[in-house]
Amino acid sequence: MDPEVLKLARWVRRRVKRWVLNNPEIMTDMTGACAIASYALYRVLRAKGWGAEFCCGTSEWKGHCWVELNGHVLDITATQFDGPVIAVFPIRRPPMWFSKAVTGLKTLQGKTAEIEVESWESQSPIMYRRHVRRLVQQA
Repeated sequence: MDPEVLKLARWVRRRVKRWVLNNPEIMTDMTGACAIASYALYRVLRAKGWGAEFCCGTSEWKGHCWVELNGHVLDITATQFDGPVIAVFPIRRPPMWFSKAVTGLKTLQGKTAEIEVESWESQSPIMYRRHVRRLVQQA
């Protein structure tokens, strides 16, 4: 993965952690922040000219979000699954923790994924729209 992408991923994760400090639905390991963090990273990467795709896996009872770029998954909330702080791996060869996290989920991409996460109440990136907009401008 390009070092610039990894630098942006770390930068976005640090900012999102600050945004969600007072959100009782989000844990310190970033559980509950995947939609917010992934959407923010997706928007920053797109603004920088990267062809990133916002993705989510969803079911009636659970969901998870990440970004895909150049055949790789970028997951900046992998710590909730005991994964690394910034997880990068080929889409076709996911690590066990990711496979377990998305087992049984219907995968959505792009606008369809964005519409899906709008309904995730306190975990929706829509609640943080102003923060995301500002972050994209700062990137």
